[in-house]
Amino acid sequence: MIIFCKCIKAATKATFFTLVIQNFHKIDVKVLSIVHKMASRIILFCLIAVLVPTIIKSQDPFVVKELYQPIDVPSPSPINVIIPRVKYITTATPLQGYQGLFEILNVTNTGNIIEAYLMPDDHSFITGGILGPRIYKLVKLRFFVNQDPNSRSGNLVGGVGGPLEPTVIYRNSKYATFEEALKYPDGVVQLSFCVVTGLSFKSKFSFFQKTLGKIKEPGSSAPLFGTYTYMWFDHITEFKEYYAYRGSYIDMDTKKQYYGITQLIASPKIVGLSFNQFKAFQNLKGNDGKPFEAIAPIYNQGNRTVFRATGVHQLLHLI
Repeated sequence: MIIFCKCIKAATKATFFTLVIQNFHKIDVKVLSIVHKMASRIILFCLIAVLVPTIIKSQDPFVVKELYQPIDVPSPSPINVIIPRVKYITTATPLQGYQGLFEILNVTNTGNIIEAYLMPDDHSFITGGILGPRIYKLVKLRFFVNQDPNSRSGNLVGGVGGPLEPTVIYRNSKYATFEEALKYPDGVVQLSFCVVTGLSFKSKFSFFQKTLGKIKEPGSSAPLFGTYTYMWFDHITEFKEYYAYRGSYIDMDTKKQYYGITQLIASPKIVGLSFNQFKAFQNLKGNDGKPFEAIAPIYNQGNRTVFRATGVHQLLHLI
């Protein structure tokens, strides 16, 4: 596109100066220079106005059939992302997550999964990037947990994962309920984070750690008061690099898979917790009375395309 625009500028300049030579005695040189710059920029703006929508549309993966399969096409999550098979793309905007100011959420140990049902305000959503202009409202936060701090609980990227995978779940704002959104290919988005254990300490997690201490037994719930309910997000977070594939939402109680959701992995972004903080999950009990674990079975990538967003393409630098 850059070469094309330069050619247009050159052609415009050549045509312009042909007219100048023919009418040189009638026109002031300074006026010519100003008019030429204005004409060049007007032409470039017109080109961009025509080409940008086409480029943005081509960068919207929802026009790619691999990411827009009907919900009855099996596409289970999580998977091990095979890096050599990843398709790299750029998008018109970054993926943006907005955290509202939550006051209360309810954290529950079902015995099979830890879920935090949030009471969000209207400013809690995710949009942009691979999702385009669609706005997805926050539904809940869930945690996949492996008791082994050196193993994985959810998605793998190139065979690498962590013992804790917090997953934020959203529904498309055009659907009234989460259950309705699960029926449509553009209905639900899952954004997963990889958490590793070590010496790092996440201060925002401390208050959540205390709440986990109140739900050790399966079937127990506890309210969480505060404004930093994400732990993994700041108030506004931009993701320019992440993975995306057609996946599924799993009901951990019935093990039923709901296919056709958009699965995002916020990699290479990695969250670190100290060993002591991770013990808050290790101290929980599951339905069988044993230490709590919520490990989603890993599936093959199969013939699905995994997209890797690598940044945002720039167009205005042409002017």
